[in-house]
Amino acid sequence: MITNYDKEIMGVIGSEWCESKTWVWKKIGVNVNKKHIFDNIDNLVSKEYLEERKIKNKTQYRRNDKGDSELGFLSLMELNKDNQKYELDEIKRL
Repeated sequence: MITNYDKEIMGVIGSEWCESKTWVWKKIGVNVNKKHIFDNIDNLVSKEYLEERKIKNKTQYRRNDKGDSELGFLSLMELNKDNQKYELDEIKRL
């Protein structure tokens, strides 16, 4: 059985580095399956919603609150302009 604790994990882990997966599990509640929390944290790291860093033998986590880059935004705007131009041409054709 796979459960999803992404909202709870993202609520516990903030923009500051937190101690470990075990710390997150204790904050959510020890009555929750530890393996599910650990797997969800790994999934969020792989999707880049969380950052991780290793200090000595501990791994710390924090939310990745970075926004989109300017280059990414500009490319989306260019794509939007092209789509708009295409749709206006189609309307004129009708």
